[in-house]
Amino acid sequence: MRVTYKRAQQLLQQGTFYPEELARVLGTTEQHLFSEVHRGNLKADTFGGDILRFTRRDVLDWLARHQSVRSD
Repeated sequence: MRVTYKRAQQLLQQGTFYPEELARVLGTTEQHLFSEVHRGNLKADTFGGDILRFTRRDVLDWLARHQSVRSD
């Protein structure tokens, strides 16, 4: 997963993301995001087990943790 400057700008400006939006912005798949949620690594707003959206803060926190794991 690689976040470009343009994608980073969108992450910083938008407050919430639907799964398909976030996958596009991050250059990953919805399935990867769902897996991260089900593993407890990424927080999401859910309803009845369905993932509805992600908040900017939760995404940025997840990215920061993901980056620190990759650089260790």
